[in-house]
Formats: sequence, structure tokens, C-alpha cells
Amino acid sequence: MDIPTVELLDELGVPFIKVGSGDVHNLPLLRRAAATGRPLVVSSGMSDIEWVSRVYEELSAAQDPPTPLVILQCTSAYPTPPEHVHLRVLDTYAQVFPHAHIGYSGHELGIHVTVAAVARGARVVERHITLNKSWKGATTRVPSSPTN
Repeated sequence: MDIPTVELLDELGVPFIKVGSGDVHNLPLLRRAAATGRPLVVSSGMSDIEWVSRVYEELSAAQDPPTPLVILQCTSAYPTPPEHVHLRVLDTYAQVFPHAHIGYSGHELGIHVTVAAVARGARVVERHITLNKSWKGATTRVPSSPTN
């Protein structure tokens, strides 16, 4: 995502703006997104607690009152092995970020971990899905009319 995209989303009147793990280190983008006043959903994949704390502080200070914020626990692995899910991070986020809603972005197979995340307090859930397992992912052009 880039700043012109944030501006377009704002013009379109979207109900919230999602900032993916790949953009969580882009503070100018996060500040611009917060300036829209729209709720932000920020994925924490590829970040440690120190960086997520910085993002939280930046976004909490960006507006008065602070922009509504959801922080998603995310492990950026596709699919995420169960031993790398780290659902206890939800507890840490709830304690360290008291003014944010806590959520879970699941990339693991099945729904069991996501159900456990909700039981652990996740208020927002994002799921990544695969429409066709033969596709290679983001680098593969998705056909306009799949044949299988």
C-alpha cells in the first residue's frame, strides 16, 4: 500500500483501513492512514513487540481522540505451522496496548487455531484463504476464469 492508496480509500469512504504486515514498518503511511480518522487494522507480522509498541504509540498520538485501532497477532508464514502460531501474544497485546482492540490474522490450515484465538480474546479475525492450491501465490497472475 502507499499514501495515494490510503487517500483513495478515504475518498471511497471505506469503513476501516487495513495495514498489512508488509507495511507495518512504514510510519509515514501509518500516520497518513491515522489522519483519515478511520479505524485502522494493523497486522503485526514481521514485527517484534518493540516495533508494535512504537506503532501503537505513533497511532495513539496521531489524533485526538486517538484513531480506533485493532492490532492483529500475525505470524507471516504460509501456511503457519501450529508451533509458530504464538496465541499467547494476544494476552501480551491486551496488557500492553489497553486502548487497542486485539485480533488474530490466521494463515494456518483449518479453523481450530482461529477458534482458540477468539476464545483467548481476539475481537477481530482475518483469515487468508487459497482458492486454488495449484496457484503459486502473490507472484502468480490469477486467471479471470479458473478452469478447476
